[in-house]
Amino acid sequence: MLVRRSRSSSASPHKEVCPFQSLVADDNSNLFLNLGRIVNNGSLAAYSPRPHALPYTVSKHAVSGLTKQIALEGRTCGVTVTQIDIGNAHTAMAGPHTSGALQADGTVRPEPTFDVKYVGDAIVHVAGLPLDVSVPELTIM
Repeated sequence: MLVRRSRSSSASPHKEVCPFQSLVADDNSNLFLNLGRIVNNGSLAAYSPRPHALPYTVSKHAVSGLTKQIALEGRTCGVTVTQIDIGNAHTAMAGPHTSGALQADGTVRPEPTFDVKYVGDAIVHVAGLPLDVSVPELTIM
């Protein structure tokens, strides 16, 4: 999602029927003209962080907050959102964990991974649901 500038954090209601209308107008794009389902890439790190991963953990907490806020504000204009938290899919990032990953107790232990194909399958499944079906969070590992 591209947002060029931040808005007021005031809790007062907006005059707009859909809070995303201003984003469309501000961005001069079709970003939200095709309303529907958004899938945000979260992480297990948002609630079970790894050692030495502060920036990554903070960014995944931000994704979690963003997902919740979109879920709240998107209801009035036909937007539903899912946060998918992916754990150890066999990618360039997690693949090396099969040889060993630093644990919270300071030890290094191998961790299992799974085929990233199943992440794609899960996203396709969620995306194919009708918009009146909400899947706020999905964890796959």
